[in-house]
Amino acid sequence: MSPSKAKPVRPEDIADAISIALLIEEKAGQIYHELALKNDPGPWREFWQSLAVDEAYHYHLWKEVHQKAIQGTLRHFIEDAAALSADLQKVAQTADDLIHKKELPSDPGNGLLMASGLEMLMVNPALAFLLSEVSPRKDGVTAEDLYSHHLHKFSDAFGHLATTHPEFRLIAKMIDSNWHNNRYIARQLDQIRILRGLIPICSGCKKIRNDEGFWEQVESYFDTALKAQFTHSLCPDCIARLYPDYKPFPDSET
Repeated sequence: MSPSKAKPVRPEDIADAISIALLIEEKAGQIYHELALKNDPGPWREFWQSLAVDEAYHYHLWKEVHQKAIQGTLRHFIEDAAALSADLQKVAQTADDLIHKKELPSDPGNGLLMASGLEMLMVNPALAFLLSEVSPRKDGVTAEDLYSHHLHKFSDAFGHLATTHPEFRLIAKMIDSNWHNNRYIARQLDQIRILRGLIPICSGCKKIRNDEGFWEQVESYFDTALKAQFTHSLCPDCIARLYPDYKPFPDSET
């Protein structure tokens, strides 16, 4: 019996998953706002308020991704949108429970542990890649840059508390490492997506159409997409066509 063929992922399935990510960003902003209110005016209140502002901006980033998904123009390597939605739904439920229980911690250490756990649930290669689909700002700052800065706030805060809680230094390193590794995995999976997919190539000049709709030389396309470099030489047929008078040296007798 032949194995069943996987169903193609529909744009609306991806859009449904991203809509859950939007909900999570909204809930995270609410949690950080309430954590800010639990702290007296000072550095920690400002820290939580800055995270709440970040989440508001993240919401707009995911709105752009969501719009592309609805339009069917979103690049992705997601093969099981239902599984991604299920994972994100668990994160959303965790955030919802934290909001409704009204038991958010007031001390910075426990607050960081709770918040970082919520953030780490959102960091996976599929979502890291989808963020790369957001257009850079006018100043060149990308969505990945903004999210990296957001997570660095957590690692810096853990590092600040590491003087009294040495184990927090390890958590800070884990946050940075997890985000870095997931971004790397996302890029590798995108390269696999390119190699497995259909590459539009001109049957005349052999140029390749890139994701922006522009036609470019084969070498340029693969250098941009896969960082692959070419070495150039001539095959025997081209040598005969271009240099008909060229006679290769006969193999030396041994």
